[in-house]
Amino acid sequence: MAKVTNLTLRHKTLYKLFVRNFTKEGTFKSIIPELQRLKDLGVDIILLQSIFPTTDLRVADNLKGNPMIVKNISEVSQQYGSLDDFQELVDSIHEMGMQVMLNLQLFHLAKDSELVKEHPEYFLHNEQGEMISRLDIYDSSYDLDYTNPKLWDYIIENLKYWAKFVDGFAANHAQLVRPEFWASARAEVEDVHPYFYWVAATMPLSILTKLQQMNMPYWTEGELYPNFDVVDQIPGSFYNNRFYHGDLSLENFVGTLNYQELMLPNTYVSMHSLEFEEFPRFAKCVKSGSELENWTAFSFFQKGIASVFMGQEYGSKERFNFQSGETINWAINQDLTPLINRMSQIKKREVCKSGYYTTMPAGDSTVVLSYHYYTQHLFGIFKLKEEEQVAEIELGIPDGEYKDEISKASYQVVNGRATFGDKPVVISYEGDMRLPEYFKKDGGNA
Repeated sequence: MAKVTNLTLRHKTLYKLFVRNFTKEGTFKSIIPELQRLKDLGVDIILLQSIFPTTDLRVADNLKGNPMIVKNISEVSQQYGSLDDFQELVDSIHEMGMQVMLNLQLFHLAKDSELVKEHPEYFLHNEQGEMISRLDIYDSSYDLDYTNPKLWDYIIENLKYWAKFVDGFAANHAQLVRPEFWASARAEVEDVHPYFYWVAATMPLSILTKLQQMNMPYWTEGELYPNFDVVDQIPGSFYNNRFYHGDLSLENFVGTLNYQELMLPNTYVSMHSLEFEEFPRFAKCVKSGSELENWTAFSFFQKGIASVFMGQEYGSKERFNFQSGETINWAINQDLTPLINRMSQIKKREVCKSGYYTTMPAGDSTVVLSYHYYTQHLFGIFKLKEEEQVAEIELGIPDGEYKDEISKASYQVVNGRATFGDKPVVISYEGDMRLPEYFKKDGGNA
């Protein structure tokens, strides 16, 4: 997407965690003993969701404030440890061959931030001169005003400081910040850390709709592309849910995925996530363990970075309360670690970075995702709803025996067709073949 995006990002698996909820201690140091487990899971990048001082507003009972609403981005939160503790965690991650990213909330700051008093000119005001928040879900914060060049200086100096520690930033609600700012920030951070990653987390479609209704400005994904290496496809979860609950046909679901593939820049990198902190756990939404396995493998096999939210590897069903100080429930509902590890290995293949990629429907609820790079071909067959009967699927490869890259089970292709059951399957083939095309004929007036 950005002019210098490293396409090997398409090989990566990213793990999202909240420091205060990941372990009983809720500190930087307490994460270190867990790093080997994450490495064994297949994780390449660890995204720390919030390390900064959190608002003290709306703190009651066991709630500790919204960690996505911070007071400043100049220091680590002392509840997680010292700056030296943070450095030790970062060093430990790097020593294990993984990278670190920080989540940033740069469109707003907490109402109890010292900057509200010291620099009120940094914040958006309405016609009555009152500081405002454009999103009612963040009523404990005020939005920052990126028409103020001094705000740019303040933010960018902090970004350059943290770039000395970490390998990338993930910006939530990046569409609420001017693209010109992102261009300037990226250029200055590259002087500190030349090989730095930038991830833009887009907004859910429901929030974009509210912004349009209020006539509030925001920027499109297309305007983010020049300055970000990766876009976290949060709206994708909307289409996943619509399809799963029967509001979107398989044909329309697949058509949406293929349309996106054709419309995005050739060098795009998306991030695909089944779980987000504000949504119910995905294991709670599906009907069976086989459906959960298929959706997990499907998410990993899609083109781009695969994202895992803490606890997802164990099929957690308990909804995460990110305003709580409690440790998440690490009880194993369904152990997905072998599947995640295997899918993370499959993503490392060159065909998954450089190949032609498409999605085809099969039956009523099975999708076939495929990559094609010269004579290398990789097919992922995912049955996303269990009620569909076992169906024969045409892959367009020669007859013969093929091994599933996940389970090592054998499948027979006869007369160009094979029968698959309830488990996710990945099959490879090397040789010549006719490439699949979803859009064979454009529509138009007869």
